Amino acid sequence: MPLASRVASPLEPENCGDSLNWGRGSRFSKTVRDALRCLGRQPKLSQQINDANQQLRWAKDVGITAFLLKFGEGLEEVPESRLYISALTIGLSYFVGGLVPMAPYFFIESAQIALYWSIGIMFITLLIFGVFKAYFTGAKIGLMGYLKASSATIIVGGAAAAASWLIVKTLEKP
Repeated sequence: MPLASRVASPLEPENCGDSLNWGRGSRFSKTVRDALRCLGRQPKLSQQINDANQQLRWAKDVGITAFLLKFGEGLEEVPESRLYISALTIGLSYFVGGLVPMAPYFFIESAQIALYWSIGIMFITLLIFGVFKAYFTGAKIGLMGYLKASSATIIVGGAAAAASWLIVKTLEKP
């Protein structure tokens, strides 16, 4: 499993849990007391409101805490199955991403010719991926928007491939 999924998966629910605990421990009851103080000392009314608030405060889907976490922080509780789906998605992406550029080497005997085929296949793959990335991330739509996104993806992917190739060539014994 890639390092990114090992690191990100456990932290996602932990971050939500920390924010949830912070929200539940807020100073809402003090705020209620302060608001009721202007009406005069009414400890019984303050206690009734605070008791009703406590029941809602610890509920998962209702109350001010859930509202603030969802709309203020943009956080929702993460189901545990999502962690496994994310890890599987990342793992399969790395597998396919590594397999596609290697495919020509399985079918072509000459490594030099297979390299050119691999470069061409990856160019087309990164071009298509750049268009999909621009579409699904809401980037500027239109021919120029897709062209810019595809170009950026090709440049980054090409730079990574070139760096990898240079490292192998440098470490290769003469």
